[in-house]
Amino acid sequence: MAFKVVFGIIPKQARQLLNFSKNDSQIIRHTSDKKRFKNIKSFEKWSSKDRTIYTLVDKNGDLSGLIWFGKKSIPAKKFTKDVESKDYGFTFAIRTYGMARGKGYAVGFMKKAYKLFTSSTPYKMAKDKGVWLVTSYDNIPAIKIYKKFGFVDATRPDKKAKLIMILPSLKKAT
Repeated sequence: MAFKVVFGIIPKQARQLLNFSKNDSQIIRHTSDKKRFKNIKSFEKWSSKDRTIYTLVDKNGDLSGLIWFGKKSIPAKKFTKDVESKDYGFTFAIRTYGMARGKGYAVGFMKKAYKLFTSSTPYKMAKDKGVWLVTSYDNIPAIKIYKKFGFVDATRPDKKAKLIMILPSLKKAT
């Protein structure tokens, strides 16, 4: 199946996102999306914040994946690496759905979205260009994908079983 990466999200895809967030067991288990995308109002509130959104769509324009970059400083934690918090100003998240999950599309989707994002004005104007993410420590498939892309662990799992990963070298991911 052919997929393409598109900037933004249209209303049809937003409705599909709400459905995935309520019914996809992996999304429910490993993310806060059930709450984050509880209804269209919560989605609109979320999407109105400082985020750059990319969608992975199939030939019908149906949502198969979602990536967003948000302007948000990395939380102060006890880091396992030498992390300068002031250098990490963008959070990152990816979701794959349906036919796109488990088929090897995630890394390509990440590469394309990252290339587009690092060419964008918000990124170019930022001083703190480092990218970080939060994941469940037991979400092994996601962690493997993040590591393949170039992310490394920056913390140990916290009390909620979440860990922070960073993209230490911007060149490594492109």
